[in-house]
Amino acid sequence: MTKTVKIILIIVSAIIIVAAVLGVAFWPKQDQPNQPSNTNQPVTVEPDDNQPATTTEPEIISKDEDLDILKWVTFNSVQDAGIKFDFTFEHPASWFHRGSIDGGDASAIPFFRQGEYIQDCKSDGPGVYHCQERGGVAAFQISGESIIFPENQKYYEDEKIADIVIDGYKGKKIIGTVDEKSYWEMIPMGEIGEKEVRVIIKGINNHLNNNKKDNFDFSMPLRDEIDEKVFNEIIKTIKFNEK
Repeated sequence: MTKTVKIILIIVSAIIIVAAVLGVAFWPKQDQPNQPSNTNQPVTVEPDDNQPATTTEPEIISKDEDLDILKWVTFNSVQDAGIKFDFTFEHPASWFHRGSIDGGDASAIPFFRQGEYIQDCKSDGPGVYHCQERGGVAAFQISGESIIFPENQKYYEDEKIADIVIDGYKGKKIIGTVDEKSYWEMIPMGEIGEKEVRVIIKGINNHLNNNKKDNFDFSMPLRDEIDEKVFNEIIKTIKFNEK
């Protein structure tokens, strides 16, 4: 190789290196999406060297403390989950959520409990993972007018249905056992064989969606007497903010 060619190659290489450095320094950064407030979640600490990441579990709160309603916290659907349906309710401090799951004309907000939340992730191929969340304690589902609740819809095995009124709206309270057919638009929070309660209210005025009439669906596994007492207290705190 001639001396002239070597000099040209060296110059070209230098230009490439400088361009790469400037590209990294000035390439516009993508905005990160707003993440919901989940102060009760396990916290993952990213490593600053070659050591693996560590996970710090939050303090486990005794389930008996869930009955101390003076320590409950308020959830606001608009501020805390960013959905276009305005409601609030109070829940035990041990509960946390990981944002809403949105699809079509419906949104769901599952809740979990400290010390019971499990995220099981499996690889579906290089760089692709499928994660299943378990240990749910409740779920709120909001759906538009396009989602129809058939009057003869069966949600659970051996279910019992009763009338209920929440914040002035009449609805249905359904209690039964989760089975393989217990499925509507979202899978129940309870496992197969567990007792679960569900409240469905139709036609709630949604001032954030051109005053359309939306549906409200609240489900919660009843694994013990504490869960039943917590449920009865929660429904007293649910408020639908219409304006």
